[in-house]
Amino acid sequence: MNLGITRRVLPAFHERLRDELTFPLSWGRSATRDFPAWRAEARAAVGESLLQPLTPGPEPFGPVTLDERPAGPYTARTVEFALSRYGRTRGSLLMPCGSGPFPAVLVLHDHGGEFGIGREKVVRPRSDPERLAPAEAWADRYYDGRFIGDELAARGYAVLAVDTLGWGDRGPLVHEDQQALAANLLQLGTSLAGLAAHEDIRAAAFLASLPEVDERRVGALGFSMGAYRAWQLSALSDGVRAAAAVCWMTGLKELTAPGGNALQGQSAYFMLHPGLHRRLDIPDVASLAAPKPALFHAGGRDHLFTAAGVESAYATLRAVWESQGAGERLTTRVWPDAGHTFTSAMQAEVYAWLDVRLAGPDERGLPSVTGCGDLQHVRGGDIVGPAGATAEGRHPPQRSGHVTRGYLAAGPGTTARGGRRPGSPPPSAPAPRRSLRMPENAMPAGLGDAGEAGLEGPDRGVLGEVLVQVGQVREQVVQEVAGLAAEFGVGEGQRL
Repeated sequence: MNLGITRRVLPAFHERLRDELTFPLSWGRSATRDFPAWRAEARAAVGESLLQPLTPGPEPFGPVTLDERPAGPYTARTVEFALSRYGRTRGSLLMPCGSGPFPAVLVLHDHGGEFGIGREKVVRPRSDPERLAPAEAWADRYYDGRFIGDELAARGYAVLAVDTLGWGDRGPLVHEDQQALAANLLQLGTSLAGLAAHEDIRAAAFLASLPEVDERRVGALGFSMGAYRAWQLSALSDGVRAAAAVCWMTGLKELTAPGGNALQGQSAYFMLHPGLHRRLDIPDVASLAAPKPALFHAGGRDHLFTAAGVESAYATLRAVWESQGAGERLTTRVWPDAGHTFTSAMQAEVYAWLDVRLAGPDERGLPSVTGCGDLQHVRGGDIVGPAGATAEGRHPPQRSGHVTRGYLAAGPGTTARGGRRPGSPPPSAPAPRRSLRMPENAMPAGLGDAGEAGLEGPDRGVLGEVLVQVGQVREQVVQEVAGLAAEFGVGEGQRL
């Protein structure tokens, strides 16, 4: 037998290795037939391969708002918080106007080989003009010219997006250095994919902890690598109640067939947990989210995932959800004419699905007409209110008609959920900042001694955002008028 390698850097005996993968811990093969017990056992196996905790951990988030700007029916903030026990990073936080609590979505960015922007791929960059042009070009290429985070915020969702290690503020990383980064992390006792998974768990927990967010209605959404991260997050975190994944689902054997993109290495390390596939296939891991709501969309012309791999994975997922009497909570679809892209038509279906699974009939999160009216501008990292005074406190105990550092305080005619959650510890000063960006030598900062801590294109996106905002304002005005009429006993056709 040939014990060498093939042209595509596969071992010549790769078929024998593939045949040995029987996934004995999958729901269909496991001897454990109690589903909660199986899920706990399988999650523990995933946790061993992650080489990182499966829980957010006790470390405080210590959030600070660095920038805040009005954006129609929501505000756009740049926040900094402790993403892991190793240090702090920045994130883009979009918060609807009003008092909340709002449903929320952690939007997870894709890979695509573009490392200069990360969270800016899904949330329009407002505080860094230099990243706007590449972000818009990326949105045009993969998202039909839309920033999906902003689309969700305009629909009344709180949205958070954070850079994965190597992207945006946490770079620089170049394509050929991905394997070096992964190797360095393995040398340090952890893995690149495991660290990314843990950080996503922490990011979701941070989003749920915000006083404006309804922690019972937190979901995850992603495209491509972001889709992988979304379903993985739902599988590993009970705090995520629903996940939508677009263009990343297949079986391991189909993914590693000769000619597959994953065989090139590099990007594969962000989704590679050492030893995991000796016990679980890819859809087996995703099935740990059952019976929670889950959506999987694929493109019929996606060159990265074969039709056979997608359909095989979908069958595995459906068998698990149906075994728990939750088949109606699983949505799978292949868009025949779509490639590796998240089109506007796909987005519309995903948003409608999220509206059912997360927003629901609860109207407490409807934006207030005047909720963002007092936000004027930003000066030196502090938000300046109508009187020109800055607010230094991170928590909003007062109602003074301005935005405080960290949270939106109430203006005239609005209410705010101030202070802390019942039973939560008192606020503490943020921990000293340690960088989580990538230094020059492809070593992660904070680990080891080597690192220190109808229209086309942009016009359609701009006009669409304006129209969405106009429609929401109109709906809000109608609701306000109806409320006043009911309060004062004014009948239909009478004047207020």
